[in-house]
Amino acid sequence: MPPAEVPPDVLDLVTDGIIAVDHEWRLHYLNQEAAERLGSTPAELLGQSLRKLRSDLPESAFEAEVQTALGSGKPRSFESVSTVSGRSYLVRVLPRGEIAWIASVENTDSRRREDELRATEERLRLALTAGRCGVWDWDITANRVVWSEHLYEFHGIEPSDFDGSVEGFTRVVHPEDVGRVQQAVQHSLQTRSPYELEFRTLRPDGTVRWLSTNGNALYDAAGNPVRMLGATVDVTDRVQREVALKEEARRKDEFLAMLAHELRNPLAPIMNAVQILDHIGSPEPRAVRQRAIIHRQVRHLSRLLEDLLDVSRITRGRISLDRQPIDLRDVVRHALDASEESIRQAGLILHLDLTDTPVSISGDPTRLEQVLYNLINNAIRYTPAGGEITVSLAVEESDVMEGETVGIPSGMAAILRVMDTGRGIPPDQLGSIFELFTQLEATMDRAQGGLGIGLTLARNLLLLHGGTLEARSEGPGTGAEFVVRLPISNSEAG
Repeated sequence: MPPAEVPPDVLDLVTDGIIAVDHEWRLHYLNQEAAERLGSTPAELLGQSLRKLRSDLPESAFEAEVQTALGSGKPRSFESVSTVSGRSYLVRVLPRGEIAWIASVENTDSRRREDELRATEERLRLALTAGRCGVWDWDITANRVVWSEHLYEFHGIEPSDFDGSVEGFTRVVHPEDVGRVQQAVQHSLQTRSPYELEFRTLRPDGTVRWLSTNGNALYDAAGNPVRMLGATVDVTDRVQREVALKEEARRKDEFLAMLAHELRNPLAPIMNAVQILDHIGSPEPRAVRQRAIIHRQVRHLSRLLEDLLDVSRITRGRISLDRQPIDLRDVVRHALDASEESIRQAGLILHLDLTDTPVSISGDPTRLEQVLYNLINNAIRYTPAGGEITVSLAVEESDVMEGETVGIPSGMAAILRVMDTGRGIPPDQLGSIFELFTQLEATMDRAQGGLGIGLTLARNLLLLHGGTLEARSEGPGTGAEFVVRLPISNSEAG
């Protein structure tokens, strides 16, 4: 029976487990909480041996502590860990003659930590499953590798097929990638840098999959690598999409090059025929005007085809520059001469603002004229009749913002601007205006939208010159400005 001063039913209300045992470990009392922990009821457990009820009790530290308390007659407190439940308990033993009263309070801090650990492990498992990510642990000193379940799936093998060694892992790597994997691992360990690599795995059925892995090594006090942990994901779908896109781009470039060549072939005889007609054809004004139209359209078509060819050459790395010292003012004049008739026919007003001093640069004059012609032609295309186009050239401080593609040295640069009072550029299109085949939506009355390659070609040609091209606009209806920056010659820079 419990102490007379404590009613038995009160002890059933507490959440602590309370028992009373003798030297033979027979149960003389236990409250409801203790009985529940033992998996039964107080009535069924009274008189039974706690040794038989708890297989982890005999010869345990817990038993020794209780026996010591009974022998000394003094209270004892200690912490006990159950090998059955794995839970930690704070124990208080109060000897009363031949009976030991024992109260055990479950260590809530330890239990909370265990619950949090289990919850964290479950979240990690769910995250790895959702992300189809496998984790691995390489014990470098023992040459043992431990994989999570997804890695077996990635490599197309069963756990019994993997012996847990580095050599076993090497056997599932694609033979052509084994060297790259080994080099990447050694480089990571020697330089203490992350291990990052994409490689192929060759499954037993012959299927090839692409894996992306990342790892970091741990080192001992002497600086020797002892362990490496990492994660691996299957990136086969992404790699296949990238390969397909590259192949599509290659076929597109080849088609554009072939198309431009095939279309350019009949242009020369057409132009020759028109020139002959100019000499022997009718002098009647209407006939003269029609031949002039053919002249202009053939020249326009020729430029479009040349642009197509140049875009194809640039994307395939087959374009070269004929660099020479030039005065950029001459490039501007020649480009305007080629655009003068188009500006006049569009009913636009041209303003030219050139610096009085030479602007010396090293560049390909033909390519730079092509750049400026495309910028002016773009302004003509999107500026209604009565509008204005301004072309200016000056030498200014280079204020290229950090992050742009820059070949311009700090200091002075040639700044060429082409401004118009036309349709303007929506803010959401400023970032994509230089992408291939991108153009502003053409209206019904200005349907000559072009192929959307002029700005792309202009920017790429400028990049080859170490320059930049920037588009500016306040939005629709506010006009647009294109700013070219080119490095000037050292003599000009002083």
